[in-house]
Amino acid sequence: MPIIMLFKDIVQQLLNVLKMLMYLLNGKKHISNKNIFIMLFYEIFSRAMELCFALFNSNNIRTMISEMLTFLGTCEQEFKADCTSNMFLAMDR
Repeated sequence: MPIIMLFKDIVQQLLNVLKMLMYLLNGKKHISNKNIFIMLFYEIFSRAMELCFALFNSNNIRTMISEMLTFLGTCEQEFKADCTSNMFLAMDR
């Protein structure tokens, strides 16, 4: 998938998340501001990680894998499995 298409898809998905959050804030469903922030943070973080892996190529793979290994040491548990599997897929390409 070309990078620009991936970027457009990520932006569209983030807009969908924001629409959902606006719906929740309009009193349709009770949800705390803290939970909204956490949902939005994880969604943006996941999409940013997808974009990073889409940018992997044969010229930058060593640098990117090194950065991702550093990231694995500090990231939340929820991201470790996706990050690790995406690193192996990138190295296999």
